[in-house]
Amino acid sequence: MSIRTSLLKHQAKALKIAATTICSIVLIIFAVFVWPTRFWYEHTRQQVIRINRFTDEMSYLDSDDGVWTKIKSSSTDADKALDEILQRKENQNVQSDQHIADR
Repeated sequence: MSIRTSLLKHQAKALKIAATTICSIVLIIFAVFVWPTRFWYEHTRQQVIRINRFTDEMSYLDSDDGVWTKIKSSSTDADKALDEILQRKENQNVQSDQHIADR
């Protein structure tokens, strides 16, 4: 085996390691910063609700001030908002089930 062949094998191995490392770094960055996002947004008829995926804290967008206002978990507003969200999700599931059954 010549020196040139040996050098080419080492370069190919180094290139494979570099490509694997770069792909791994890109996937880690994507996983940390893009998916899953910190907040889950729900749109009710009256307002936009933001739910923190990690702490389950809820807040709504105050359309007058443009500021996110926390919703206390015991408040009736939060209960109403959650009921509306769950009802809409349930309706979407029923509609998708009907759509599948119609096929």
